[in-house]
Amino acid sequence: MDQADYSNTNEQGTGKLFFMGLLPVILVHIHVVMSMFAPFPFALSGITYGRLKGAITATIGVLASIVLVQFIAKDASLLYIILLSVFIAAGLTEVVLRQINPVMAILTMGAMLAGFFTFGIYTYSSQMKKSPKELLMIEFQKIQPLLEEQKKRIKESGTQDTFELDALFSNPEILADEVLKEGPGYLLSSILFTLWINLFLLLKSNRLVHKFKNLKYSEMYLLNFKVPDQMIWIV
Repeated sequence: MDQADYSNTNEQGTGKLFFMGLLPVILVHIHVVMSMFAPFPFALSGITYGRLKGAITATIGVLASIVLVQFIAKDASLLYIILLSVFIAAGLTEVVLRQINPVMAILTMGAMLAGFFTFGIYTYSSQMKKSPKELLMIEFQKIQPLLEEQKKRIKESGTQDTFELDALFSNPEILADEVLKEGPGYLLSSILFTLWINLFLLLKSNRLVHKFKNLKYSEMYLLNFKVPDQMIWIV
């Protein structure tokens, strides 16, 4: 390979790293639902090009999100989501490279993330000297015009009981109670699903990249996994 070919290959590799670093930022900026796929490009660069280049990709993503928050989006939550995605990507990268049991990895990381969110909510509530319910009520009062607009749209569609809807959207206290009741379950489900879908994509990508290697775990392990009968009896 001559010097020109080497330079061209190096530029292509650098371009891929920049693209994979910017892709999670774009996904988060497009819609919050797309943010569940944000860890995948970070982790994919790690299992494809190595941990060092994976770290470089993550650094690019973090720096890009900082620039976006400072000059365009003006929303710090984007940066927080990217930092969380980097943490998840780092964990999933090690799971794939070290060939750790995927199910145990999902459960362990899920418990860690759930504990992190719980600790964060508790710390924030303590600093504000208000309960989670009171904080939710304050936030709902701030967005009351948006709730009224949403209520009007649902009423016009005629898809839900308008009496129950009026009671829920018109009273921040009732709405806060519902969020505290249903929120933890939805949060845990979202965490586990995010980990599952990203690890599934990474295991599949790893199998395709290293198709001549005898891998201990692939995406088929997640598809074929069955919960032991003892766990079903407990439930």
